[in-house]
Amino acid sequence: MALSLRKHQLILEAAVAAFLDNGYSSTSMDEVARRAGVSKRTVYRHFASKADLFEAIAHQAFAQFKAAYETGFEPGRPIQEQLGAIARTEGALFTSERFMRLGAVLWAETYRDPDLAARVPRFQDDSDALAGFMADAMAAGVLRKADPRRASSHFKALLKAEGFWPHLVRGEVVPTDKMAVIEAEAVALFLSHYGPEG
Repeated sequence: MALSLRKHQLILEAAVAAFLDNGYSSTSMDEVARRAGVSKRTVYRHFASKADLFEAIAHQAFAQFKAAYETGFEPGRPIQEQLGAIARTEGALFTSERFMRLGAVLWAETYRDPDLAARVPRFQDDSDALAGFMADAMAAGVLRKADPRRASSHFKALLKAEGFWPHLVRGEVVPTDKMAVIEAEAVALFLSHYGPEG
């Protein structure tokens, strides 16, 4: 890894740690530089402001959400298995203390500061990949014909309603065994509505 790229990543990781420990508002660029083991000038060469750092971290977190849905439909493999695999990938994020703590910081700061909120991705931005999966599954006849984006939104909502939002708000992490139940129920409920007709 090139030295500049390595420093960039060190600064991001240092900022994440500082935001988790102290909150965004109480974290200074001096603190980020100290934790990263670089000069403050180096931090500013990579990120012009603390808000730019926040934006980069938010994009990384949302990229993890998006990655959970970037799986292609596999003809011939049972749809229940495929949906279960997607649910488990997202569930792994919800059972990660680091991810959920970071999510709480990002959520609180974007709620507090409209300027920061304008910098971060929207939750809807992760929908295209899963909607593509849904469209392919519908075309294959293993899901009933419907709006793929709406089906995608419903599936994610089933996972997040119990596995993400209540825990984010309370600063908790869903236990692994409970998340496994949420995943299984989400798949079953989804298929009860979107399963193939007839």
